[in-house]
Amino acid sequence: LGSPSGDPRVTAFAKSYANAVLRMIILNGEFHGDPHPGNVFLIGEQDVGFIDFGSVGTLTKARRDEIVRLHDEHAPRILPAPSRPEGEIE
Repeated sequence: LGSPSGDPRVTAFAKSYANAVLRMIILNGEFHGDPHPGNVFLIGEQDVGFIDFGSVGTLTKARRDEIVRLHDEHAPRILPAPSRPEGEIE
C-alpha cells in the first residue's frame, strides 16, 4: 500500500487479509502456503487477492476444531471472539 501503518487503509487491509487467511484455514481447511507480499494484493478498496498457489496447506476438520477450541479458550482474554456462521465449527 505504501502508506504509514497509522493509515486507516492499512488497518482495513490488515483486517481483510486476516479474515481471508482465517477463512481459508478454519472454514475451508486449505490455505495458501506462501503468502508473502508478492503473492497478496489489494483489489479495489478493500478486497484481498492471492496468486501463486503452488504451495497449499491442508488441515483436517479435527485439527480445525482444535484451533477453534484453542482460540475460544485463550483468546477472549486479549481479543474478542470472531463471529462464525451458525452451524459452523463449534
